[in-house]
Amino acid sequence: MIIGLTGGIGTGKSFIANILHSNGYAHFDCDKVVHQWYDGPGIDEIKKILPEAIVDGKVNKLIVRDHLTDDTFLSILEVLTTKWVIDNLNKAINKERYTGRDIILDVPLLFEFGFNQYCDKVIVVTCPKFLQLQRVAKRDNRSIRELKLLMTRQMSTYDKERKADIVIHSGLGKARTYKELKMSSLIP
Repeated sequence: MIIGLTGGIGTGKSFIANILHSNGYAHFDCDKVVHQWYDGPGIDEIKKILPEAIVDGKVNKLIVRDHLTDDTFLSILEVLTTKWVIDNLNKAINKERYTGRDIILDVPLLFEFGFNQYCDKVIVVTCPKFLQLQRVAKRDNRSIRELKLLMTRQMSTYDKERKADIVIHSGLGKARTYKELKMSSLIP
């Protein structure tokens, strides 16, 4: 079974992914794959579109992050990284089909980029917006303004919930979140 896992930035997707992984699910982590792109083939691609972001032969992600408000730059970056993600996603799915393991596709923009087409079920993780902003500001040292801008590029929570098979609320503590996941019958 292929389970899509999505939700807005800072909603608790990693917490859910870790629980599922500890219960035997393979884990395809889109964010990790994108970071691998930045450390490999992305260097040459970034050099073409934002040469000042290459420092000492590596991509300086802080410089890239400063340009994420530029819609043209962001669109080009999304095209480049999405191709890399799809290639790696297909490899992961084929590997797990061969082993027979269920797999979690942990993709923040699952619906936005059509990755839900790969999934048998989709989990959406939600929490109140103030908590999202608080979690990410603390975790990523980003401004509230920058976070709100990133959130505008994501599908609304309401629309994600309507498309989901399972909705998990992570704003009431880890024990409650775990209980909701358990009630979904995805873990024993």
